[in-house]
Amino acid sequence: MEFNRCLRDELYSILPTQKEELKQEWLGLFWGGGTVKKQKASVFLQFSHRDLGLIKKLLFIQKKLYPELSHNLYQMQKEGINSGSFFILEFPVSQAILVDLKLYDLGEGELFSGAEEGFHFLRGLFEARGYIDDPGRAYHLELRLNSKNVAEFLFSFLRDKALSFSLRREKEGYNLYSKNAQTIGFFLQAIAASHSYLLFEKTLTEKATLNSLTRWVNCETSNVERTIRSSIRLRNKIQHLGVTSLPKRLKEVAFLRLHYPWASIRELGELCSPPLSKSEVYRRLKEIEKIADQAESASDRFTKKEK
Repeated sequence: MEFNRCLRDELYSILPTQKEELKQEWLGLFWGGGTVKKQKASVFLQFSHRDLGLIKKLLFIQKKLYPELSHNLYQMQKEGINSGSFFILEFPVSQAILVDLKLYDLGEGELFSGAEEGFHFLRGLFEARGYIDDPGRAYHLELRLNSKNVAEFLFSFLRDKALSFSLRREKEGYNLYSKNAQTIGFFLQAIAASHSYLLFEKTLTEKATLNSLTRWVNCETSNVERTIRSSIRLRNKIQHLGVTSLPKRLKEVAFLRLHYPWASIRELGELCSPPLSKSEVYRRLKEIEKIADQAESASDRFTKKEK
């Protein structure tokens, strides 16, 4: 199951018991996907969404907050870019309920006062118009809003909680988003998505481990390639020069380089009798290479003179 689906199923299963918590989540749901419609003398709250699981949660909260309200539920098919099947849920409401739920554009007031209320609101908003990418692919979480005032209020709230969200204007409204893994993890914790948070952290750990392993393999591969290139170059020079022409202290290292082409400098030192340090083997190899280069230069000069 994809991460976004797993997160939504978990959020839909969270059913607050306190009235204020229910009200804040209801408020977030309707600021994300609800509209106020008037039909003659009646006023309706209308909510549309593709996911029947969210519709069921809306009905649960409505029965806890306003058990006297009736509702109409129907399904419709939309065409165009956002084509597909949608569920439409309507509640006939009074002006008092509209005021109680603050379902009007935010002016100088506040949607909520405390952090706990704020994250209940954000859970509802995410359920209605939120999106999170699979952390195995990328780190991206966003909340979509139609109201500029509400978007700016939430942006200020998240910033005060040290959450690195950004706000941008889009064609169809406003988008609060974050691409910071730590911020996304804290957000999941704050909206009580504990299981999804653990899955998110598990993915982060697996990606970090894989990245470290990849860097280690690349480093080791690079070291092996350098060792092989250096070994081939030096073996060619030793073969051209001849081991017997080298000073006694260099013959053993030259002989080992010829017979153990894949050995590292440290391994060559361990093969010497008595064993030599890595730095000492490196110095002797450089000395052999210098002697070979000098012999090659002398041979080139002699060849030019003969010509």
